[in-house]
Amino acid sequence: MRSFTESRALIATPIADRSKSAFVCALGVVLTLWAAPGYGQLRGTIADAWLEEGAPTQNHGGDDELSVQGTAADSYRALFQYDLSGIAPNANVTQAEAWFRVTGDDPSGMPVNIYAVTDSWGEGAANWTNTAADFDPATLYGAFVPDREGWVRVDLIPLVQAWICGELPDYGLMLVPTAANPESRYTSREWRNQGQRPRLRLQTSGVNPCADTADHFVITHDTFGIYCLAETITVRVEDDLNNPMTSYAETVTLDTQSGRGTWTLVAGSGGFNDATADDGLATYQWASGESEATFSLSYTQGVVPIDVDIYQSDDPALRDDDTEGMLTFSANGFTVTAAPLSNPPPAIIVPFDTAQTAAVPFDVYIAAYGQTANDPVCGIIESYTGDQNLKFWSTYIDPVAGSLSVEVDGSAISGTEAGAANQIVAFSNGQALVSAKYKDAGSMQILVKDDTTVNAELPAGIRGATSAFVSRPADFVLSNIRNGAGTIINPQAVDAVGPIFIAAGTDFQTTVTALDAEGDPTPNYGQEIVPESVRLDVELVAPLGGASPGIGAVTGFGAFAAGTATGFDFNWSEVGIMQLRPGIGDADYLGAGDVSGSLSENIGRFVPNQFALALNTPVLETQCNLGSFTYTGESFNYLIAPQITATAQAAGGTTTLNYTGNFFKMTTASLANRIYASSTGVLDTSGIPAAAVDPVVTETGPGIATLDFSGGAGLSYSRSVMEAPFDADISLSIDVLDADGITALGNPAIFGGAGGIAFSAGPEIRYGRIRFINGVGSELVDLPVPLLAEHYAGAGIGFVTNTADSCTTNVSLVLTNFTENLGSGDTCVLDTGAPGSSGAGCAAPAPIAQQFRAPPQTGDFNLTLAAPGLGKTGGVRIDATVPSWLRFDWDAATPGDENPSGQATFGLYKGDAGQIYLREVY
Repeated sequence: MRSFTESRALIATPIADRSKSAFVCALGVVLTLWAAPGYGQLRGTIADAWLEEGAPTQNHGGDDELSVQGTAADSYRALFQYDLSGIAPNANVTQAEAWFRVTGDDPSGMPVNIYAVTDSWGEGAANWTNTAADFDPATLYGAFVPDREGWVRVDLIPLVQAWICGELPDYGLMLVPTAANPESRYTSREWRNQGQRPRLRLQTSGVNPCADTADHFVITHDTFGIYCLAETITVRVEDDLNNPMTSYAETVTLDTQSGRGTWTLVAGSGGFNDATADDGLATYQWASGESEATFSLSYTQGVVPIDVDIYQSDDPALRDDDTEGMLTFSANGFTVTAAPLSNPPPAIIVPFDTAQTAAVPFDVYIAAYGQTANDPVCGIIESYTGDQNLKFWSTYIDPVAGSLSVEVDGSAISGTEAGAANQIVAFSNGQALVSAKYKDAGSMQILVKDDTTVNAELPAGIRGATSAFVSRPADFVLSNIRNGAGTIINPQAVDAVGPIFIAAGTDFQTTVTALDAEGDPTPNYGQEIVPESVRLDVELVAPLGGASPGIGAVTGFGAFAAGTATGFDFNWSEVGIMQLRPGIGDADYLGAGDVSGSLSENIGRFVPNQFALALNTPVLETQCNLGSFTYTGESFNYLIAPQITATAQAAGGTTTLNYTGNFFKMTTASLANRIYASSTGVLDTSGIPAAAVDPVVTETGPGIATLDFSGGAGLSYSRSVMEAPFDADISLSIDVLDADGITALGNPAIFGGAGGIAFSAGPEIRYGRIRFINGVGSELVDLPVPLLAEHYAGAGIGFVTNTADSCTTNVSLVLTNFTENLGSGDTCVLDTGAPGSSGAGCAAPAPIAQQFRAPPQTGDFNLTLAAPGLGKTGGVRIDATVPSWLRFDWDAATPGDENPSGQATFGLYKGDAGQIYLREVY
């Protein structure tokens, strides 16, 4: 099991009390702090931990992996809380994918369940005892099977929407195993690879009514009714932003306010009750999950016109907004429907309310309906036949004004009743068909009258009307795609070698135009009472199968004018090429559904905005670890080689996961200015691989590159000048950039700042040599010939024995130039045998204390020649072969360093020392 490594005091707390959404609209400046429609990005965790039943008081908030396990009495559960800062409290969540990186899979095939956490917890304090039971087991928000390592993505829109709306406190989620789950493991926010840490892919578009308090009701009818025909009336409950609500569940009262009328429920799953017929009153228990209910009102007699009302039964102040106008009933009039009526007609006649597409002609059926003095039977008035002079006009409902007219049978109709002109419409047996067209967007109503035919209630002529119907744009088209400043035109790259557009996460602009089916702008789009917006949906072109985050924006599209709007601060936080498909901002135009616009041109190529670098701590190897020094000229290499982890990032710091494959543009050749430097000594880098091949660049994960440096044959300090010991101060710097010129934050990357790159056992550099001290002695006694490792201690001191040297090897000796009575084979080096470590050892091993030592002890190789014996007097030359960095210019007349040589003489004495008395004191 992993142990606790770090304690954190970060407390997961619920989202603070959010301001009402009306305040958001009133103070638009606040929106700059929130995510506007279309905002999308990866959001990391602000706290995560795992809980261990077998160690119920132990905290695992600092671990880099989180465990989930379903073993009885030893279960594990994992906690995640995400960064939801900056999201408007009524933002509509269109994408919420939790990404978990599985590092240890569970092959059982059993699911791991996701529940909402129900209480606050601290990353550095959460344990099994205080947190394991803090989840709601009644509501399962998702599940997945962690049966292989890698990414798992789970759709959590309902849970995240509940957090954002404040319906649930934002305490995060818990991964809870089923009973048989073996252990599975997941990366945490402490995981070493930033690109593999848990995240939430979040995108919002438009607004969501959330579970706020209902603000008002909206009643819809066609303003005219017929006594003998039930009038269809639709009621919708809305919040304070005029958004339909689906969480309302109270009892409401329907009231004609005239004391007459009988209500019937047409559509709605709530409880309906009309206790007393024809008293104008009914109640309806609103069904949660529904924003609308439809009723029919049978009004056979009573005062006219009437003002239909609806209000919450226990709070009459919550009532309709009276925008529907008065409802006039008469003995006869027109029904206006989307299909011809059968004869006899159905019991309930649904008025025309069908959503239309701008500039697409649509059929409108008109029937003379009701009772006449000559025909008391309620139904289609078949005697109303032949060419009739009708007057049509329209009313703007949302927006409340406009510039384009509705056409009926090819003629533009008036926007007012007073301006309506006669049009001949052919009726047959009481019914007629006209063709209408509207080249704009919005909610409209078409009204019709025959002012040549009047009745008591309609002295200005019998009439009828459609219900309010919606005309949607036929298309959205994007144009003028440029960078945010407008200085770079989108190059429309088609692949990874295409031209660069902009960096991921930086701003770009585009213009959107709402069009009708004939390709003309719809000027009323965006002018609605609650202005509609346009969202941008991403369709990834390349890399195939790559990450495809949503479009981000703070402001997004500005105000629409003449059907066109421009946004300047869109951003896409990935690398690659994509297209955008515009659509209705909240995917529902005035309640009539979405419009899928035309796919844009290729947008891109997007490249990273920067590289974030993580440098390891390299270590150079001290060549004499026991002595904590390295000789000048001695090659040394890395014990731990430098490595840079470069993470491709968008502006804002998210990892660009598509920086991979052909879109991965970093190579050794793209790097620049690899420089080794030392503030002391003269550094020799000739053994280092050429910058053309070092460092080696490897793609190690989506958006991640590693730069691995090699010491090659090693570094060394030049022996061109004798120097006193000094500490090596070596730095390595490099500019990290890719073939597109994208640079790293903080270039150059530098290893070895103050003090240089560390050494394994000390950075001291010593200028050294190996020197003989000639030996003279009796042929009857073994002769010491000192062979010493020395280093230069500085001017005025010169060379001293390097007592720290217990490391030097590869020293070999040869005995040559025998003189007088001393011949080859008469003497040898006291060693472990022949040839021994000296290369000139005697056949018989010498006592250990007299053996040649390589490496030396305190700088002394303990060189002793064996006594040649009586009469074997003379001299011998000792030639040593030593490492190049311990040679010296013994022959000043010849440039360059030489191996050292020494002289041993047997049978000769130094002569009279001139000493009278010598005493050694112990």
